[in-house]
Amino acid sequence: MGLCLGATIVSAQRVSVKLADKKFNNFAYADAARYYQFSYKKDSANTYALRQLIKCNHRMGDYKKENQYYDELIKSGEYQRDDLYNYYRVLKANGKYRDAEKWFNKYKASDVEGKDYYEVDSLVESIQRLKSDSLRYRIQSVDINSSYSDMAPAFMGDKLVFTSARDSSLIIRRRYRWNNSPYLELYSADIDPEGKLSNPKPLSKKIGTRFHEGGMSFSKDLQKMYFTRNNLEKGRKMMSSDKVLNLGIYEAEMGEKGWNVSREFPFNSKEYSIGHPSLEGGILYFASDMPGGFGGTDIYRSRLDSNGWSMPENLGAKINTRENEIFPHISSDGMLFFATEGRGGMGGLDIFAATPKGADFEAVENMGYPLNSSMDDFGFIVDESGKKGYLSSNRGNIASNDDLYFVYLDKIPVNIKGSVLDAENLVNLSEAKVFLISDQGDTLKSFATGKNGEFRFSAEKGKNYMLTAIRKDYFPGEAEVSTKGALMNSTLLADILLTAKPEPLKIEGDMAIVRLEAIHYDFDKSDIRSDAEAILDELIVYLNEHPELEIRLESHTDCRGTHAYNMKLSHRRAASAFNYLVNGGIDIVRLETKGFGETQILNRCVDGIKCTEAEHAINRRTMIKVVRKHEPGK
Repeated sequence: MGLCLGATIVSAQRVSVKLADKKFNNFAYADAARYYQFSYKKDSANTYALRQLIKCNHRMGDYKKENQYYDELIKSGEYQRDDLYNYYRVLKANGKYRDAEKWFNKYKASDVEGKDYYEVDSLVESIQRLKSDSLRYRIQSVDINSSYSDMAPAFMGDKLVFTSARDSSLIIRRRYRWNNSPYLELYSADIDPEGKLSNPKPLSKKIGTRFHEGGMSFSKDLQKMYFTRNNLEKGRKMMSSDKVLNLGIYEAEMGEKGWNVSREFPFNSKEYSIGHPSLEGGILYFASDMPGGFGGTDIYRSRLDSNGWSMPENLGAKINTRENEIFPHISSDGMLFFATEGRGGMGGLDIFAATPKGADFEAVENMGYPLNSSMDDFGFIVDESGKKGYLSSNRGNIASNDDLYFVYLDKIPVNIKGSVLDAENLVNLSEAKVFLISDQGDTLKSFATGKNGEFRFSAEKGKNYMLTAIRKDYFPGEAEVSTKGALMNSTLLADILLTAKPEPLKIEGDMAIVRLEAIHYDFDKSDIRSDAEAILDELIVYLNEHPELEIRLESHTDCRGTHAYNMKLSHRRAASAFNYLVNGGIDIVRLETKGFGETQILNRCVDGIKCTEAEHAINRRTMIKVVRKHEPGK
């Protein structure tokens, strides 16, 4: 009886695996997982069933269960080299970054092919950097999310169109065997000024089929829509040679009674998928696993002209990797946003941004936390302002379904880069200190140049900045930079020229000026700024080294305000510099002050002339003259 019972259990396990394989090969992963689970519970040494459970949960997007089964596979010791990479990936997707880094290093150490890796040496440090500017985004789940997947948003005028598997009494729903959820359909929702969504309803009965309809994009006049659906011909499935129902892009036109499917994209094929369209300026961007790519799905584009759509162009290695790149979105200013798991990042799919340069793209950068999470983040779109948008993510969803999130970009990152140069011979100057100053006069950041004389700042789009550079034996120099109209993650160039100080500078009466400095002030203020502190601190050291020298402080204002007020303001500015030097240990008998008000304007900015803030700033100064008594004939 015992032998019969044992034989029955073994037979049941074999039948279970056989049924599971059949379901798996038909892409019914939810059903297949149940049968593999039965077999694995009966025999924990069945690593085949365990590996299949891992595959099923990965394809269904359940990273928590995938992690659980990978833990058991690793403990069994029956793992292969590729399992190390996949284990790293699923640990990262679950936010276990330290464990993920350990297993990724083991994977790299076993590399015999010399592959390139996008991951940095320290995953933990990389995650910390991606989280370092988390306040630039505000993200919140939208009210219309359902208990099923809601994802892949697109703007349609003042409405948001999205893809959903939600139940609806207006659509007869069938179940998708992949994950046992209803098939995906297109829905629209109203957008209020705060980005909140309401009144979700099916976009069109004419668009819906028995299978999936997904990501879409609209023409500027909202008369054409390009959307993704399973490949069908007269309602019949167009299966590939290996029995896969792939995706294609279809065009719909707006008619008197709503949307009507007019034609399919000419490069659709039953042998591979094309989907996730994004239309901008007559160019259609999309994802595809067509032959000739870098691996997985790549981002392509096709141009529409009088001859129709051009042959698809792969965006190349600057964008695509050996993993999947999906859900491209082209913003109105030409930025390319897309999702990939092939460039490292927070975990799962991360959203990246690529800056346009001519006909190509450059400066591909991870959008950082919290736009990206440890789970899958994709389908990111922004409106024409570049400040508001939506994304899809399965973060925080127990069922691993995707939800829609509203995104407000408080800060759009822009880079400012340049060199500090000698004004006469244009040689790069090391050991210069550069200050980034806001249009309100606040010093935001500083940078010390190295041997190459270069500096770099992270700034924000839509701002005006002043760059101020100081260096020993040179007069301070300035440059204006405006990031208004700049692209996200773009780099603006701004060099600063410094003029060397002569020795001696000049003779004034019975005094020889041996050193000349200038410090500047914010409008209507006499406070010593941080860039001025650096000059005065250096000056204190110099005066201590040369006790025979004395100081003349000559302060000035710009032309705004009355003459009487500006005269008083210039005296206050001279007094501020005087007090700073005295507090630094300089004897008051070595100091002399004088205020000139607005009587010595350096440029055209006198009363009645309209000038920029930067031009006025030149006149708000204290000239610091380091002097010694001059003996005629010497």
